[in-house]
Formats: sequence, C-alpha cells, structure tokens
Amino acid sequence: MAELDLVVVPGSPSTGRATGWGTARGYYDRLLGLRRDGVGAIAVAFSIQIVDRVPTGAIDRRIDGVVTELEVIRCR
Repeated sequence: MAELDLVVVPGSPSTGRATGWGTARGYYDRLLGLRRDGVGAIAVAFSIQIVDRVPTGAIDRRIDGVVTELEVIRCR
C-alpha cells in the first residue's frame, strides 16, 4: 500500500455518497483503512448499482468517487 497513488474497488450497490459500499464484509473497508494520507479511492460500478439507501456501519470507510458507464460521482 505504501507505493499506491489510487485504490480502485469493485462496484456493488452504493448510494454514491461515499460510504456503505456493498456487502464485502469489511474487506475493502480494511484495505481502505491502510491508505496513507492523500491516496484516493474510487469505485467502478454500473449505474444500476447506484441506489437510494445502503446500510452503513462503524467500520465503513469513505471513497472519493464512483465511476459508472454514465457518470462520475464525486463523493467528497
């Protein structure tokens, strides 16, 4: 992780609001928690995966954006 400038995570249901990215049981949240300051994180998804609500928890980490086939959603 020390050499990374950007982390790209796979898409799953998301609000496009930076948290609550799917149901990977915290795997990506733990990965994102290892980033050094200044390292961005984006998710790649299909537009159909952007939903109104996704449950969030205490371990959810923020992402900077979501890229779909139709749009780029900035989350911060």
